[in-house]
Amino acid sequence: MNLKKTQLKIYCIGIGGSGLSGLAAILAKSGHKIFGSDQLPSKFTKELEELGIIVNFTQKEENIDETYDLIIHSHAIENDHEELKKAHRLNLKVVNYPEALGLLTKSYETIAVCGTHGKTTVTSMMASVAIGAGLDPTVIIGAVTKELNGHNYRSGKGNLLIIEACEYRRSFLNYHHDHIIITNIELDHLDYFKDEKDYFSSYMEFCLKTKQNGSITYQDVDKMRDFIAKLKIERPDLNFNKFQDLKESKYILKIPGLHNQNNADAVSRFAQHVLNVPSKIINERLQSFEGASRRFEFKGNFQGIPVIDDYAHHPTEIRATLNAARQKFGSSAHLTAVFQPHQFSRTYHLIKEFSDCFTDADELLITDILNVRDSKYDEQKITTEDFVTTINHNNKHATGNLEQTLQFLLKKNLKTEALIIMGAGSIGTLSDQLTKN
Repeated sequence: MNLKKTQLKIYCIGIGGSGLSGLAAILAKSGHKIFGSDQLPSKFTKELEELGIIVNFTQKEENIDETYDLIIHSHAIENDHEELKKAHRLNLKVVNYPEALGLLTKSYETIAVCGTHGKTTVTSMMASVAIGAGLDPTVIIGAVTKELNGHNYRSGKGNLLIIEACEYRRSFLNYHHDHIIITNIELDHLDYFKDEKDYFSSYMEFCLKTKQNGSITYQDVDKMRDFIAKLKIERPDLNFNKFQDLKESKYILKIPGLHNQNNADAVSRFAQHVLNVPSKIINERLQSFEGASRRFEFKGNFQGIPVIDDYAHHPTEIRATLNAARQKFGSSAHLTAVFQPHQFSRTYHLIKEFSDCFTDADELLITDILNVRDSKYDEQKITTEDFVTTINHNNKHATGNLEQTLQFLLKKNLKTEALIIMGAGSIGTLSDQLTKN
């Protein structure tokens, strides 16, 4: 099935998702007739409706009939979903979001950005550079960015497709890619992957799927060297470009943190060596880059204190975000961090790493652990109180659920110079609630 050439009637279940909404918009702009459904209206569904897409907020089986050529559903949709069951009963062609994106990658020269951390930022930076170079790319990102005019997608006329490639459930194995940028590889998604060996094997399989004479751009660090050495034996036809693990600033960026210096280096190396973009254009685009949503995003002030919202939920990401806050606000600044642990399984398995990743915070508030895809067995392994007790931090508090955390902050006379809110889940609403107050 060629999504670029054939015009289809497509129904998207869970159309408001961060990935599927972008794909739906691109498909609509390509001439396909797009319909869809979701549980509630959102920024994404509103934008889709503005494109003429009909979105149902009652997800009933009568929404599906035999006239649809293709049904796409997000990973969040369970097998017993009414619309999905109806589609199967009618023997319609059904694919999930990664499979659908895989169909799209067949029609482009595809750049897939993968890695445990930094995918969204690197994809956004890469898109900005490609746009600046006049390559007119099509882009799908897991967050909105100013570089894409506040969207999570871009529908271009060029032959280049830039995507964020997620490893969860080995989703990225559905893609047909010409180039890969690997930001880093570090064990995560422990509700799915058995261990580090299993995790790395998924990346190896993904890299081996790269098209003939494609390229791999990777970070030059210890763990990656053995990985790349094995990959070179299997795929000597690939072009390998390494970027550095920077220990000090190299680029003039609007967004702070050495991790973003590394992100910029990855984009610079790839753009120069693979796309042949002039260094002047690369530097101009990187210097003007303002970041993606929830990636060290300034949301406003609360009690006169700047509020920074960040997606960080893995210990390495938390450490990098707080280090960036130190860089921005000063080594002697008092920093208050609010963190929502994301998944019982991740919290339990990475507890040692969590125990020393908050050292740059002077005060730490911990919300209840967010249950995401966790089994009852996972929930029994660790509690929020266990997590708080384990973290070796002198000034920490368990604040309860998000509403209790909000009330705690509203009543508290904060004596701090920055409030850093971190987490991958519902905590993303907290910064908006605080800055409105």
